[in-house]
Amino acid sequence: MTITIVTDTTSSLPFAQALRDKGHLVRLLSASSSGEAPQALADALAGADVLHLLAPGALARAAARLARRKGIPVVSATMPRLRDVAHVHCASMAEAARLRAGGCRARFHIIPEGALQADAKPFERLYKAAATPSGKNPYAPGWAYRIFSFCLYYGLAIPAVFLWTRLFLGVRAKGRIKKGTDGDIGTVTVCNHVHFLDSALVALALFPRRMVFPTKPENVRSLWPGILLRPLGGLPLPRNHSEKGLFFDELAMYILRGRSVHVFPEGDLIPYNTRLRSFKKGAFRLAAETGTRIVPVAVAFTPAKGLASFFRRKPLMRVHIGQPILPSGLPVQEDMRQRMEAAYAQMHEMVLLPSLPNLPNLP
Repeated sequence: MTITIVTDTTSSLPFAQALRDKGHLVRLLSASSSGEAPQALADALAGADVLHLLAPGALARAAARLARRKGIPVVSATMPRLRDVAHVHCASMAEAARLRAGGCRARFHIIPEGALQADAKPFERLYKAAATPSGKNPYAPGWAYRIFSFCLYYGLAIPAVFLWTRLFLGVRAKGRIKKGTDGDIGTVTVCNHVHFLDSALVALALFPRRMVFPTKPENVRSLWPGILLRPLGGLPLPRNHSEKGLFFDELAMYILRGRSVHVFPEGDLIPYNTRLRSFKKGAFRLAAETGTRIVPVAVAFTPAKGLASFFRRKPLMRVHIGQPILPSGLPVQEDMRQRMEAAYAQMHEMVLLPSLPNLPNLP
């Protein structure tokens, strides 16, 4: 690839040499050598496959404007005025979360600072991602949508869900999900998937804090239930393998910004199912890698009694909030295993509490 790097005078030379050793053509552009001469910028960007901004300033802004006019992808290190850059590399996920909270809508790539001096592989992956047309980041909405979603969530969605679940579905909840003791970091909640509104039930338990939850793309892009699931925090699952890393990183950034992420570890919805199925590992990996707590939630069913039995043929739902499962401090794989087993044990017990007649044995 032909790579143009905007840098300061000397700090990026070892990094540039590492790229050259990989067979790439690297052009260094610095204010001390070229100033802002239009011809110098044009020569440096002629035939370039990607522009990499490593130093802020007028030269970087001018180079980025010219690159966009020429259709050259632009990637950048963390620096001010990143709103028009599609790919940004950060030293940590916490730094990426801070930029996202500030309104930056770029796709973030976590690359340790030491890689600038020694390792070109992470940047080769970054350049390849930037050179592949991918459109806007689907998981980073703009300010207008965020304000609209906030108003719809608190003004319509939550009140409507509360009235519908309490008055028409007879849902009752035991316990609440309280704010943790770990500052602004969020929570990972897990729940059995037995009703199309069970994500809304968890949202009520989290209130007034907002949550996000992965769901099938058609669920949030359709008129119904999309009109309800989108403001409640529904995020479409990636359609292809190449987007999975981006999706997982976005969930981690939500947690680091204080939002809660809800996952159905069983996977698919089976309405009114009374068996607790085996768990997938995604939610527990997310909690282990971000160092956040897991709160198990279980939806159980009980037969309608008294007057309710004349109006309801289906059983009533009871939402049980379990005890938070804190990080173990062990390596990621062991933390995942231990906390997944602990969550399953709690949910197993909660599902059995208001047992229905002939409840199948759990595996």
